[in-house]
Amino acid sequence: MRRGFVFLLILTTTVLAEAVESASGEELAYLAQELGWAGSVPERLELLAQIQAELEGRAPGTVTPGGLYAAVAAEASDPDVALRRLAVTLLGLLGDDRCVAFFANNAADENDYEVRRRIVGALGRYTGEEPADAIGFLVDTWRSDDYRLQELALSSWKSTGGSLPALADRAVLLLEKDPYPQVRTAAAEALVGIEAVRGRYDYYGRVYEVYRNEADPGVKGALLSVLGFTGVPESLPVLSEALKDPALFRAAIAGLGYTDADESRRLLRNAFWNGEAANEDRLDVLESLARLADDEAAEMAEWLLKNDPSGDETEVLAALTLHPDPAGIGMVADFLDREPPPPTDQLIAACNLLGRMAVTAEAAGEMRRSDDALRAMQGLYTGAFDGAVYDAATAALIGVVDDASRLEPPVAMLRRVEYADALGALGDLYAAKGDAGTEGELLEYLGEEPPPAKCLVVIETLGRLGYSGAVPLLSIYARETRPGTVETSSAALRALGRIGDRRAAPVFAEVLEDPAAVPTRLTAAAEAAVEAGDPSLVYPLMELLERGENWETRAAAARALGVLGVPEALAAVGRAMATDPSKTVRGESFLAYCRLTGEEGLPLLFTFLAGHDIGLDDEAMGALGGLFDRLGGETVQGLLAHPEPEARRLTVWYLARRGEPGDRVLVETALGDINLLVNEAAAEGLGLMGDPASAPVLLAAFKETFEPYYASRKDLSFNERNVNILRRTIEDAFFALGVDPGTVTAGTVTHVEEAEVVEEKQPERMRVAADALRLRDAPSTATGVKIGLLSAGEVVEVLEVSGDWARVRTAADVIGWACIQLEGETFLVPTDEPLVPEEIPEEPDTPDAE
Repeated sequence: MRRGFVFLLILTTTVLAEAVESASGEELAYLAQELGWAGSVPERLELLAQIQAELEGRAPGTVTPGGLYAAVAAEASDPDVALRRLAVTLLGLLGDDRCVAFFANNAADENDYEVRRRIVGALGRYTGEEPADAIGFLVDTWRSDDYRLQELALSSWKSTGGSLPALADRAVLLLEKDPYPQVRTAAAEALVGIEAVRGRYDYYGRVYEVYRNEADPGVKGALLSVLGFTGVPESLPVLSEALKDPALFRAAIAGLGYTDADESRRLLRNAFWNGEAANEDRLDVLESLARLADDEAAEMAEWLLKNDPSGDETEVLAALTLHPDPAGIGMVADFLDREPPPPTDQLIAACNLLGRMAVTAEAAGEMRRSDDALRAMQGLYTGAFDGAVYDAATAALIGVVDDASRLEPPVAMLRRVEYADALGALGDLYAAKGDAGTEGELLEYLGEEPPPAKCLVVIETLGRLGYSGAVPLLSIYARETRPGTVETSSAALRALGRIGDRRAAPVFAEVLEDPAAVPTRLTAAAEAAVEAGDPSLVYPLMELLERGENWETRAAAARALGVLGVPEALAAVGRAMATDPSKTVRGESFLAYCRLTGEEGLPLLFTFLAGHDIGLDDEAMGALGGLFDRLGGETVQGLLAHPEPEARRLTVWYLARRGEPGDRVLVETALGDINLLVNEAAAEGLGLMGDPASAPVLLAAFKETFEPYYASRKDLSFNERNVNILRRTIEDAFFALGVDPGTVTAGTVTHVEEAEVVEEKQPERMRVAADALRLRDAPSTATGVKIGLLSAGEVVEVLEVSGDWARVRTAADVIGWACIQLEGETFLVPTDEPLVPEEIPEEPDTPDAE
């Protein structure tokens, strides 16, 4: 692949998006559309900052809209350095593997240090061989003397988990050659943890030689860890000797923790119980012994917890997670019972450790110890702690318990627990591990009308458990309208929806038709109707969609109507889609309309899309794809001639993903559409379809974007940024197809502006950057010839030079004319005459009419 387009990135402004209604994939899709149309740099920076806020705040598993990558990548290729800096950061957040290819193929020419740094950091967010290889290639290409970039490259490369043997070789070479101690330290740290280093005498020998000659104590300490990590027995004398040097003592301790031998254990134990040792040193010893799974680790941890005055209890507990010996369960349980209670971070660490110890105990058949750990963690719910402590205890219990009977009886626990965060955590626990016995106990307790906070937890838990036996009692709670019951009533409605029992449909209808119902209850009833799936609820939902005063309520009604799938709702949904003042309601109505309508609804649908920027996220595109599936082939194909560009763009999107016979040709045709956004969708679609036969069409479309007449063939979508996005998308398509443009047979020749004439007998200069090429139609003498990619090494003789062209003979004894430039590669056209591109005269400027 080519490695040359000017690569740029983006620095952030701190303008945050307003918190308006809901924001997720839909909001990101909307922002991506806005970014494609934005003009000024400040406006684009603001949009990028809003995208960053959305990406950093999104829930795990949120799908990123497909169009977001193209929009951000375009900004990452902008001449403005602030844009490039911020865009690179966003490409690291996207989680789209195309970002890795983008960096690998476009970042080599980047000169800004901050942009380079952000590229390396962004690549470190991805995993696998490709990001690791990209980091190595870019750092080698940049040849930067800045030690900070080398440090970051090592840590980012390691975080990818890819090409680790190559990283080990690079790190050792840096240890031997790099002049900066910071880089040598980072190289040593990178080696620790790479399994390819373990047991290798060649690595040990090279690292030891560096260690012998190293003067910097920080580097020497890092090297000791590497020597120990190799696991080579010869490292023990070196580490033992280093223990005598106070400057290297702690580093030697760390190295011994990787050397699994009786001698290393003896040295570590002696170091721990040495009367002159500081507790900070003892903590390092504990970590090393725990890594070696030494049985004395738990005893040492107990000693530290009782005698350590430095407040490092969290580190002590964390060290034991390396060897969660069940023998330490009693010690950790006692730690949880301390008065006053330990700080939050220490309690969380103790919960994590107890969970691991309980699992280890069960695996060893020590059920009594495991039960002790469960009781200690459940005891936390009755105390007043930060919510994160209850969450940690809950997560640990869920990871251990496979039988709800091993937990304390739920009602007994609920009676003892008073704090809201603890009650919520208990609900999570019983929802995850509850059984039939749990359901019965909770239902009985709910009948006692417990306090509102506990009532709420029980209602939600019964709904999450899907207990159909709770429907009669939950229906009573759902109908409750007394003051102070809105929250429990709404929770009961949602719980009934989760259970999905048709007996609850009358309850939902009563609430939806109640003119006095508050928005919270109406929204809950509409959301529950989605789960219930009862068509009888359509009419009250339609009324709610058209008359509801709260946007959340109307949005829930629209979603429910789409899921219920009753055609009678189409008109109401269509009106809401076109006229509702809320963008969220319009978006939900769009989803419902796609699910309900057929061919007759297309005019309204495309009119709506032309006038509203709702942001088409993956869910919306999926609903639209479902509509197209129902329309049939001929109807969908006819949409490619629709007067509305958005209709054509979405049709291309659909055809590319459907991928039936004949769809590729239709998508290729869309590359000639007058709208650049349709062209972009076609290029992206062809890359997705993965058929190399599309390469000539893509190449022709790419070269046409450079023609002077190009703008006259396009509609109002034409602007320089959209053209650059299209070129970028075509390049990505070639990458997706696995095709180098220089190998494509397309009846075209190359022309390079401002090509430097090469002197005869200098074949090593016969190279040209592929991204700088302007492709034009070949003269008739060259029509249909195969254009081959020519590199300097293939040229054995320069026969003559004529302007921008040189007549050369290749190693394969082929004689032809090649366009020449200093860098990159060139195309060879095997013809007898020099090829001169057609000169297109420029029209003189005409003064505007008065």
